[in-house]
Amino acid sequence: MLGRDKVLLRESCSYAEAVFSSAAMISVLPHWMRPILGPVLSHGAQKHLAVLRENLLPCVKERLSKLTDEPEPEVRVDMSHMR
Repeated sequence: MLGRDKVLLRESCSYAEAVFSSAAMISVLPHWMRPILGPVLSHGAQKHLAVLRENLLPCVKERLSKLTDEPEPEVRVDMSHMR
């Protein structure tokens, strides 16, 4: 279960903290410097995001495969009244 996965919870919290701290640092930079230093300052958030993707992707794929494996409901259309 995803809600009880310690790694996922830790990385989710760390990612959120890294995003807010890097956003705060980027916001005080001059506008012309943001595209240059923004990727460097947000590197920590990118590392956490990579771990999250690594842990979430198998679960997402599994759930999507369960959705596509379900049989389609049979639909019947009565067109006898259209004669």
